[in-house]
Amino acid sequence: RDVVRVLEQLGIYERISRLSDGMNTFVQPAGEYRDGGSDQNVLGSDTRYALGVARAILHRPPIILAKEPPAPTEHVTEDPCLAALTRMARDGALVVVLPHRIKTLRSCDRVVLLNGPHLAGEGRHSELLSSSDLYRHLNYLLFNPYRNRG
Repeated sequence: RDVVRVLEQLGIYERISRLSDGMNTFVQPAGEYRDGGSDQNVLGSDTRYALGVARAILHRPPIILAKEPPAPTEHVTEDPCLAALTRMARDGALVVVLPHRIKTLRSCDRVVLLNGPHLAGEGRHSELLSSSDLYRHLNYLLFNPYRNRG
C-alpha cells in the first residue's frame, strides 16, 4: 500500500499504528484525537508535520506550504520530511517552508527574509549570511548552539 510505504519512509508508521484505532484514527486539524474512551490526546508537532508531508507525497499538489515544527533538542542527522520536500521541489512543486531548523535554511534554493511587511533580503542562506546584518543577527539568535546555556 502506498500510504503505509510513505508513512514508513517518513518514520511515523509505528507511531500511528500504536494508536488504539491505528490508521483509522480521526485526527483533527490541531492534532487532537480520541484514544480509548473520553481522554483527549494530541499528536506531537513533528508527527502532525510528517502527516502533512505524507499527504503531500500522496496527493502531489503543485504548491506545498509547510510550517516546520520546532527543532528537536537532540541532533537529527536524517530528516526524511526535508528530503521528501526537496524531492517534491525537484519534481516541479513550489515548496514554501516556514523553517525552524538551520539544516532547512541551508538546503533552500531561496530564502526570503521579511522584516514586518518589508522584504529585507533574498538569496541562498550563505549569501544572506554575508550580505544581511539582520539575517546574520537572526541566525545567531536562533541557531547559536550556546544560546540556551546559562
